[in-house]
Formats: sequence, structure tokens, C-alpha cells
Amino acid sequence: MEEINTRWNTLNKKVAQRVAQLQEALLHCGKFQDALEPLLSWLADTEELISNQKPPSAEYKVVKAQIQEQKVSKHQGEGWIDGMGELWTPRQYFGGPAVTDKV
Repeated sequence: MEEINTRWNTLNKKVAQRVAQLQEALLHCGKFQDALEPLLSWLADTEELISNQKPPSAEYKVVKAQIQEQKVSKHQGEGWIDGMGELWTPRQYFGGPAVTDKV
């Protein structure tokens, strides 16, 4: 009977640890989802902006300005992606590759 009691207590501890891990994973999923929604909105807005851009200009100064606009847009996107990578490390919770890992 003592062995059964010991096994039961061990199982209860493992279940409690698993519940704690799942709760932490749920918290991180929520943070990721909260960050993902504005990223998707920015992405849709940027796609629309890009699709409505004028063709490249024949004027040097205008082309330079157009290039700068593209660089700013790209930089913003990279900032979003970097921020998402910091939030999401599924290997820690699910054993899968992290966003920044090469698959």
C-alpha cells in the first residue's frame, strides 16, 4: 500500500508540474497573439500601400525618395519580425524549432 501511495504522490507532482508548464505556455501564446494582431494589420496596410505606389520615377531625387520609403517600410517589418521572434520560442514549450532556427 505504501508503494501505491508513493506512486500516487509522484504522479500528482508530475501532473502539477505539467499544469504549470501548460499555464506558462498559454501565457506566452497569449502574448504572441497580442503581438501578432497588430503585425498582421501593419502587413495588410503595407501590402495595400505597396500595391498603390506609383511606378519608379525618371527623376533622380524622386527615385531616391522612393527608395528611402521602401527602406523605412522594410525596417519597420524587420522590427516587427524581430519582436515576434523574441516572444515566441516554441521549443521551450512544445519541443519544436524556434522561429529564428533554421529548419
